[in-house]
Amino acid sequence: VTISQELTPAALRGRVFGARISLLSLSWLPVVVLAGVVGDFADASVVIGLAGVFTVVVALAATRIPAVASVP
Repeated sequence: VTISQELTPAALRGRVFGARISLLSLSWLPVVVLAGVVGDFADASVVIGLAGVFTVVVALAATRIPAVASVP
């Protein structure tokens, strides 16, 4: 976060952090909802691993959205 603040021009800082918060919320909301259900059938390490994979998939998908991909 600190590196992003230092490297992002002041005029774009709000957009960059808005996109970051949106991506985190978008990726973790379904994970939180489903973690309890998956936790009933699998170990916690599996749940954490799946959450990480889901986060990466959402981030990669977000690079296809022009409004997100164009944020420096």
